[in-house]
Amino acid sequence: MRCQKLFARCVVSAVLEICYVATVSASAAAFGYPIFAETPASPANTRVQGVSDDLATLTVKLDKNTCKAGQPVEVSLVLLAGSKGVYLPDYFGDFLKTCIHGFSAAIMTATGRSADPAGVGCGGDGGHSSLATAQTELHNFVYLKPGESRTWHTSLPTKAIPPGKYTVVAEYLSYAYMMEAVASLPQVNGLMAMGRVNAKPIPIQIPEQKHSKCKVEN
Repeated sequence: MRCQKLFARCVVSAVLEICYVATVSASAAAFGYPIFAETPASPANTRVQGVSDDLATLTVKLDKNTCKAGQPVEVSLVLLAGSKGVYLPDYFGDFLKTCIHGFSAAIMTATGRSADPAGVGCGGDGGHSSLATAQTELHNFVYLKPGESRTWHTSLPTKAIPPGKYTVVAEYLSYAYMMEAVASLPQVNGLMAMGRVNAKPIPIQIPEQKHSKCKVEN
């Protein structure tokens, strides 16, 4: 994983103290609930906050027809802007490809751990100019109009997960370099979403019989 390289300069921004925990281990901590549950001592955990529903909401949709024992669970996440619109990082892909922003979803146990024993980790590349200002970084963000949405699809493997009751959790992580400074720009008008956009967890039961359909409370 190369997150440390990505965040070499991030100590200058309080919100990007998240970099200290972005180098999550291959124990699926990247999909923790919350996402950084594996590092409770980190100062970043005290700074991770939920985004107000007035700015943005996230909805999880599962394909009940394809949800079967031993088969991946097909998941769609829909990020919806609030009544006044919202500013977000201009990235709507997999969090694991950036370690700083993006969508994340996982099947979790009742104790809040990843149900999939296979390890996952995140990694990213990049750097930032020492001459960067809030104005020059504004282009890395996008304004979604009221009611505008972005959708992300993923497949959650279940082959290695024992039969039983679980929960599908999902979130959109909204962080970026110099985010606090950009948020203070007049044109942003207080509409920057900084933190975690959580979706309502969905209970799911993986059956014992192979290829039997899952029970989903969607």
